[in-house]
Amino acid sequence: MNSQTPVIALKNVSKTFGEVRSLSGIDLEIYPGEIVGLLGDNGAGKSTLVKTIMGFHKPDEGGEIWFKGEKISDWSVAKARGLGIETIYQERALCEQQPIWRNMFMGREIVNKFGKLDVKAMRREAALRPLAVLQSLSITISFISIRQWIEWSFSIEEKLLETIKRAI
Repeated sequence: MNSQTPVIALKNVSKTFGEVRSLSGIDLEIYPGEIVGLLGDNGAGKSTLVKTIMGFHKPDEGGEIWFKGEKISDWSVAKARGLGIETIYQERALCEQQPIWRNMFMGREIVNKFGKLDVKAMRREAALRPLAVLQSLSITISFISIRQWIEWSFSIEEKLLETIKRAI
């Protein structure tokens, strides 16, 4: 038994889609510093569980999601992301025809006071954020210029790395 408070806890979480029960009474606690792997057969509910943790699916009535000891109501993707919960899916969620800076802010665009996209701010942030993230992960990528980095097209490995950076 861990004496710390779990970062996230699911209590009695079930999820049904019509007559199909994907999750049934799941209790799960994830503690600071833990790495959790989900294993199971196809159709076992792994994706449904992850999507529930991420806020894509709401637990059926009676299921609870707790974050750092506090019960969270109205669970949503925005709430999960606001609490720092991110998922990197095996399917890449990138727009391959778009530059890195557009991919970095997909769904999280920076807007100005008038609600318009702040392209300059996104490009500026795109030039700075990856360097700090890569350094924190002890990853080095050589590139000729910031402009080349921002407008870069991706290799398969770089696509995965970009997805990880967006999550961080």
